[in-house]
Amino acid sequence: MNKRGKILIFLSIVLVLLIIVALFVGYMIFKSYGNQKNSNLNKPVHINWSETELMELEINESVISYILYQLDLEELHNPPLSSNTPKIKVIVDNDNYYSEVIDNQIFTSKTEMQNSDISIYIPKFQVIRVLNSTEPSKVILDGISSKLISFEINADKSSLLMKGYYPLYQRFTGKEIDS
Repeated sequence: MNKRGKILIFLSIVLVLLIIVALFVGYMIFKSYGNQKNSNLNKPVHINWSETELMELEINESVISYILYQLDLEELHNPPLSSNTPKIKVIVDNDNYYSEVIDNQIFTSKTEMQNSDISIYIPKFQVIRVLNSTEPSKVILDGISSKLISFEINADKSSLLMKGYYPLYQRFTGKEIDS
């Protein structure tokens, strides 16, 4: 085979590989857009709690997930071409909860997780206020502005940007991420 034929075969292989990569990137973008569009399908609705139930309420994993859904954290996602999921540590008084966002769903457990992206500090009485409100997002915003709810950034800025934290952080704090 002559030199011109080898170059033609090489260019054909490179072109096919570029098309495959472009199709894969297009699929990932389409998948991410589709997940964001349908994310409200998984969002929990307000529960009417009686005063007695609230006083006896034990904060558990489902309560923490509910709060994180109210913060719209299901909108977080893996960086492109990565399996590094968003991880959130939530501290309620002295109890630690660890949440992970996978395909626009929030999974929370008490099992310790390494390398959380952010930590959220929220006192139990504020959790009860959120649960007792018909506008939980407003209660959370008020808690953030009055510094009852606070955030600690644990990951680097590029990771936070790639996972989608920036717009959520700005919406809830009105500030840029300073890390």
